Amino acid sequence: MKKYNYISLFSGGGVGCYGFKMAGFDCIATCELLEERINIQKFNNKCKYESGYIIGNIEDNATKKG
Repeated sequence: MKKYNYISLFSGGGVGCYGFKMAGFDCIATCELLEERINIQKFNNKCKYESGYIIGNIEDNATKKG
């Protein structure tokens, strides 16, 4: 079975991505404005990589350089 990757933008605590995880997809990056939401995602092991958790506005250069 081929594995698929996805990125998640502004999905809150990540509940909406649960179906992707159950279907065998790997989240490789997620971005949130609020650290509390990222912490929930981390607790639920949403991302395949620790470096995939991005906090901030993706339009800001500081966030892009992260």
